[in-house]
Amino acid sequence: NVATDADDDGNTHDDAGASAVVDATDDDADDDKSTQDGKNSIVETVPNDDDANGDEGVDEDADTNKNTEETDGDGVAVVGATDGDDNDDGFDDKNDTKNNFADAAAAVDAAGDDDEDDDDNNQDGKNGSSETAPSDDDENGHDEGLNDDADTNKNIEETDGGGDDDNAIDANDDDDDDKNADDADGNGDDEGGDDDAGRNNTSAYAYVFMVGGVNEKQPGYLGFLYNILVASEVLRQHGSKADIVAFFQFVAESDLDELPEKEARLLVSQNIKVKYLPKPTGEFTYYDLQLEKFRILTLTQYRRVLYVDSDILPLNNLDYVFDLSDGPDATLKENMVVATRGEPSNGGFFMLRPGEGEYEELQGIIAQQMHDAKDLPHPKFHNGNGWGHNFKKAGDHWKSIKETGSMWSYWGAHCDQGLLYYWVRYVKRETSLVIGNTVHNWSTDSKGKHFLEKELKQPLNKLPEKYGAFKPKSSMKRPLNVSNNRPYTDYAHFTGDTKPWRIDLPAGNCLKKSYAPESAAHTWFHAFCGLNKKLQMGIDMANWEAERHRIGDAPLGNKPDWAAMSRRVTKTAADKLAKEKSAEADAAPAPVATAAAHNHTHPTVAYAISLIKCPAGSSAGLIDASLVLRHSIHQNSVRNPASGSKYDYRMYAIVHEQAQSCAAVVEQAG
Repeated sequence: NVATDADDDGNTHDDAGASAVVDATDDDADDDKSTQDGKNSIVETVPNDDDANGDEGVDEDADTNKNTEETDGDGVAVVGATDGDDNDDGFDDKNDTKNNFADAAAAVDAAGDDDEDDDDNNQDGKNGSSETAPSDDDENGHDEGLNDDADTNKNIEETDGGGDDDNAIDANDDDDDDKNADDADGNGDDEGGDDDAGRNNTSAYAYVFMVGGVNEKQPGYLGFLYNILVASEVLRQHGSKADIVAFFQFVAESDLDELPEKEARLLVSQNIKVKYLPKPTGEFTYYDLQLEKFRILTLTQYRRVLYVDSDILPLNNLDYVFDLSDGPDATLKENMVVATRGEPSNGGFFMLRPGEGEYEELQGIIAQQMHDAKDLPHPKFHNGNGWGHNFKKAGDHWKSIKETGSMWSYWGAHCDQGLLYYWVRYVKRETSLVIGNTVHNWSTDSKGKHFLEKELKQPLNKLPEKYGAFKPKSSMKRPLNVSNNRPYTDYAHFTGDTKPWRIDLPAGNCLKKSYAPESAAHTWFHAFCGLNKKLQMGIDMANWEAERHRIGDAPLGNKPDWAAMSRRVTKTAADKLAKEKSAEADAAPAPVATAAAHNHTHPTVAYAISLIKCPAGSSAGLIDASLVLRHSIHQNSVRNPASGSKYDYRMYAIVHEQAQSCAAVVEQAG
């Protein structure tokens, strides 16, 4: 024995606390003859417990996965030489991709079984939740103990606890019961509707429609709501799996913040997710509404969002734009715009990738354009610089189906169609430009250089059957039929007075079984008549003319006119100036009450107007007049050195009692 040897086995190795160890090479901390165990300094007391995981009292010599601790505590030795999982059942779960989870005592997992339950198939548990019922081999990952094999919509959990899903065999059955249809109102009876509108998203992709100018006193918005219902029906009939979202924005004068119950029920019945946009303040025009569509960038729960104008009718399953833009071998980029005959981008049909901060970044672009345009003459838009890119200076151009150009002068360039093109082409840069039968994929190299990565010819015309047949020479009449290639052939854009809710019902019975649509409008009415019956909408189709007259015109018109943009730029500048002056006033020191305080370097002229009454309707004219007057006064004062004037100025408004409500307008103008 030596001084450091605290045991009594006759060797010079320290086996502190041991009394019968006789192996000269045994320097661990237990009482057997092996050096394999106790590596983590935990004393093990069973002589034949010589694994390397600690003191659970089980001999696992035969376990090839010796470094994995067995935690079930049943005391039974593992004897399966190929047992590489985390239990003591002797079954081989080495193909379990999540083998840090304990399987129960009856695991018979086959070689291809990579889930976390104890049956011999690999159909269930895909989201990491254990299922313990051997017959529970659905795909929902929840342990409800029910066999949902017969449910064709297997990714939806059956939660009613009835014990079987034998009746859930309807491909359209996407609610939470075991019946062969959807539950529209949650009362347990399946009317063919859907009670899942409030569930979490079931798709990584979404179609988004938008309706603005909503006012319960003016039902012009109803036609667009009807179209969203029809679009959802057609998309589902053609096999679309993506979510459908509808933006609604009420006017400031509306007494409501949400749709009436009857209209909301229709959307819920079609599994349409409704989102209400903030009410606007002040003047709000069709131009302003077009910039609201970019709120789709805030839908970060989706990987891709396809914006569709609420007067567009899909004619096929458009999910292919999502599928072809996602994954390592994607044909399309994450952003996609579609050119028309004369414009490089269609603001009514485009796909974007949402993301945190994206919408705020785009709002910054709008604010910068407004700031740069404030001193421009009407209509306060620079056709050269546009939204921030000068084609001529950069040496590039835009391209549509029929034209090319180097100025921001095409239809809608000052509004959504220009902003959209600038955003995808020069800000995001990863984009697909669909131009007739060609797709231009743009990207950015490692040095930040923007370049045309690939030019593809007709890549969308040959797709799997699940997306519907490609019909380039269809006899169906479609408004704005600009190209006989996909995606153009897969939707119809009802512009102007071609909207179905603005025309007479086509002759004949739109519900007859042998139905061959002559036009996109016929398709619309056929689907709408079916929805009217299915959803019990209560519309008398025999008296359709009365319904369309009740709906009336679009609430905000249908053109983003230049005057609206000019007024918005002017008002934005006035608001900013008023805010800055208010901040200056708040920060200024209190005036000194002496005679000297009234001495000015320059004599001041007071200009006064008399405001007798407010204008009827919009206050845009009053805003324009106030700012023009201020500009004129400013230009002819000492504040403009070129004027040669020696006089400063102040402006006053004498406001009559009946004009109090519009006093703020001239006050904002200074």
